[in-house]
Amino acid sequence: SSRLAVDEIREEVRQRVLRVGQGLEKRVGQFVREDGSIDFPEITSAARVTVTKSSEIWARLNGVTPEGASLQQAFEESPVMWDLRSTIEQLEKKLDDASRKREKRLRKEDQLGKLIKARELREMDDSVNTVRRMLAVTVLELELERIYLYLRNEVETTSDFMDQQLL
Repeated sequence: SSRLAVDEIREEVRQRVLRVGQGLEKRVGQFVREDGSIDFPEITSAARVTVTKSSEIWARLNGVTPEGASLQQAFEESPVMWDLRSTIEQLEKKLDDASRKREKRLRKEDQLGKLIKARELREMDDSVNTVRRMLAVTVLELELERIYLYLRNEVETTSDFMDQQLL
C-alpha cells in the first residue's frame, strides 16, 4: 500500500517535471533564432515587460490599481467590511467593559477577599478571554475579506491569461 503511494507520488513528480521542462523549452526557444544565435533584442524586450509587470504587481499589492484608483473606495463601499468593522467596534467596547469590570473587582477586594472570590474572578477572566478571542477572529475575518476584495479586483482587471492562471 505504501509502495503504491510512493510510486504514485514519483509518477506525479515526474509528470510535473516534464511539464516544467516543456514550458522552459518553449520560453528559451523564443530567445533563440532559427540559426541558433541568441536574440538579445527579444531578451531585452521580455525583460522590460517583466519589469513593467512586476512594478504593476507591486503597486497593486499596495492597493493601487493600474488605472491609478485606490481600492480603498471598494473597501469602504463593501457591506461586509462595514458589518465587520461594526462588529469589531462592538467587541472592543465589550472587551473594554469586561476588563474594567474585572479590574474594578480586583481593586475592591483585599487579598483574603480575592481568595474567597477566586471563582468569580476566574469567570471574569474567562469572559475577558472569550471576548478577546472573538475580537481576534473578527479582525482576521476583516483581513481575509480585504484580501478577497484585492484578489477579486485583480482577476477582474487582469487581461493577460498567464496572469489569471497565476492568480
